Amino acid sequence: MTGRYPFRYGVTGFTIDATAPWGIPVNETFLPQFLKDAHYDTAMFGKWHLGFFKDAYLPMARGFDEQSGIYNALADHYTHYCGPGYDWHTNQSTNLTVLGTYSGELVRDDAVAYLRTRALQPTRPFFLYVPFQEAHSPFEAPDEYKALYPELAWNSDLQNLAGTVRRVT
Repeated sequence: MTGRYPFRYGVTGFTIDATAPWGIPVNETFLPQFLKDAHYDTAMFGKWHLGFFKDAYLPMARGFDEQSGIYNALADHYTHYCGPGYDWHTNQSTNLTVLGTYSGELVRDDAVAYLRTRALQPTRPFFLYVPFQEAHSPFEAPDEYKALYPELAWNSDLQNLAGTVRRVT
């Protein structure tokens, strides 16, 4: 989102987790903030791993007008729990109404709904960021996508990974 290498901020192969009292510094300008200055509408649907211990680090404070998804890593794709905490948010409010719905479907449906809305307002430019949770631990694919890879049934993580990648292609 900044155009800078992650290691500049100490992010080296891991995500910023819930117990971390930091995020990408708020004095860094994110791409959607620049686009807002150029009169774009902005939205993101999916995972956000850039800090969330204070509101100033959340997507809508970093230039997004709309948002839904997880903040933490390793959230279950169906229950949206990460450890003991629930982690699905819509416009930065916890959204329990989606409990049990596959995260990939939620991200897809929100992105498609946003695009349909944008089609009704074609004169205004927009930026849509869609980082799917698929191919992200824990590996969980819907059964119909796992079934496409019976030869991988010996390794459930690999079968789930293949299924999640197939689902978004």
